[in-house]
Amino acid sequence: MNTLHSLAIAAGLTATALASPPVFTDLGTARTATGVTDDGALVTGFVNTSTDFKWTRSGGPVTFPGSNQSQGVFCSGDGSVIASHHLNGTIRTAATLNADNTWTFLPSRFDWAPNGTVLSYVTDISRDGTTIVGRANIGSTYVGAVWRNGVPYSLYGQGQYTHADAVSGDGRVVVGFEYFGSFWNCRWIWNDETQNYDYSPISDNTQADLRDTYELLGVSDSGEWVIGGFGPNIPNALIWSQATGFTDLGAIDALEPATYKASCVSDDGNTVLGNVSPFFGVAQAWIWKRGVGMQPLKDYLVAQGLTGIDSYVLTSVRAMSHDGRYIVGNYGGCSNCGFTGRAYMIDMGEPGSACPADFNQDGGVDGADVQSFFVAWEASDASADVNQDGGIDGGDVESFFAAWEAGGCQ
Repeated sequence: MNTLHSLAIAAGLTATALASPPVFTDLGTARTATGVTDDGALVTGFVNTSTDFKWTRSGGPVTFPGSNQSQGVFCSGDGSVIASHHLNGTIRTAATLNADNTWTFLPSRFDWAPNGTVLSYVTDISRDGTTIVGRANIGSTYVGAVWRNGVPYSLYGQGQYTHADAVSGDGRVVVGFEYFGSFWNCRWIWNDETQNYDYSPISDNTQADLRDTYELLGVSDSGEWVIGGFGPNIPNALIWSQATGFTDLGAIDALEPATYKASCVSDDGNTVLGNVSPFFGVAQAWIWKRGVGMQPLKDYLVAQGLTGIDSYVLTSVRAMSHDGRYIVGNYGGCSNCGFTGRAYMIDMGEPGSACPADFNQDGGVDGADVQSFFVAWEASDASADVNQDGGIDGGDVESFFAAWEAGGCQ
């Protein structure tokens, strides 16, 4: 195996992979896109503190009364449920959007405050639309909140406060943090017997290196992979699973010093998207691929054949469809971007359409692809199943080199 590896690198073959280039769609100025459906036909987001929007492929953008200081407007995989928070009188309350663009408020009475005036916020929705997560608070006291099939649940931990940031595709796994003097990562997992969420910490008091370090900001559709942001101790983003533990996603040398947050993860854990905030410079979106590492999202897209974005700065990526095909966020640097920038959607193409010879998906076929392939192959990573027979073996090596030696895919 090492001999094949060495011979392939020595060959120095370089060509252009023949995968279909990504497609960039502008969604309009002064908008922040925060949700996208599985088929990319619907994008949701907000314009400002008083106006939200939904964009459809067939009808373009439509605005409607906003959710007031929204963290986002989120949609289920099929677009049948749209959730955010909106003013119920003077109280900010979690809500779902009706067909006529009015809001239906979710229950705001929780077991910890049965008689109090509770404010509630939405931070995510499950792909199947059954589960909405966020937080509820009275004054400075806040508790993670879940509305599962319309029923409110409180998320408890060891600490004084909890917060839910993201939810798996079926609503059974919720991730976020708790606070008791320091911030700690945690999950809550649905228990069919008790019909409630069980507390399941990811870090605990014995792991001082993780204290105040990360906030868990995303979870894969399956609930297996969890991603997070930064804290005072370690500025980089992370990915975590029960099997692998924490993996630091690294940094982009040209942008250092900087802090990183991960926002989206593919269901196989091989691709993570997020945002970097350089200490000196403009925020940018990034992409990380297992076996390849992290690079600016714009550089990756250009390498994949996307044109017409030379002057653009992709300042953020906020959401991704479950299969990784559609991503949404914000960009600037264009002549009509304005001060607040514009929202975008990018169609990455049919899943699995990328050329296996360009294994690291940098737009060329060369020795770096061989290195990336063998990193994945030796780890029995699902991405190394080039012949798609369900196993990782010598057949995948043969299939990879057949495409690689041809200089690309026909």
